[in-house]
Amino acid sequence: MFNWLWGKPAAATTTATPADVNELMTNSIQALTAKRMKALKQAHDAQKEAQRLNSEGKKQEALQKLRQKKEYDQQAANFDAQILKLEQTNMAVENTAVAVDVTKTMQQGSDAIKQNLKVVTVDDVDKTMDDLEDAMSDSKDVLSAVSRPFGVQDPEEEAALWQQLEDWGTETQLPNLPQRERQKNHGLSN
Repeated sequence: MFNWLWGKPAAATTTATPADVNELMTNSIQALTAKRMKALKQAHDAQKEAQRLNSEGKKQEALQKLRQKKEYDQQAANFDAQILKLEQTNMAVENTAVAVDVTKTMQQGSDAIKQNLKVVTVDDVDKTMDDLEDAMSDSKDVLSAVSRPFGVQDPEEEAALWQQLEDWGTETQLPNLPQRERQKNHGLSN
């Protein structure tokens, strides 16, 4: 009743989806393309008629048909420009829809990373890596010990024992091997 005073109430607006916009633009492009084709045909027909009239000597009528052809050509050019603008707009809508999807996906990735980081921290990873290094070292030592044959000493320890015996100058009888052979068999060299 008093719309003139306060203005019209705001109409409820609905936001079209990119698919809706794409369909609308495709339909518009098809309609404009049909109109463009009609204008080009009319321009072609007007030119043919102008040529016929000119050959009959009807110069004034031929000139009128050429003016019509020019109008149809201009109309076709206008349709071309409108089609181009709709195609560019449609591409922009599609590109922004892709950008929105990519952004949403990246946000979900970011949220997932944040959620995972609530479960584990850098300090937790560092402690786990230290524990793992210690366990791997212990495992290596165990495997080394288990793989040694029975009754065989570590070569370095064996050589140290032979050296200690020689340093003492004891009269302990060693196997009847030449000095060089004992050294070779036990890793000693002079």
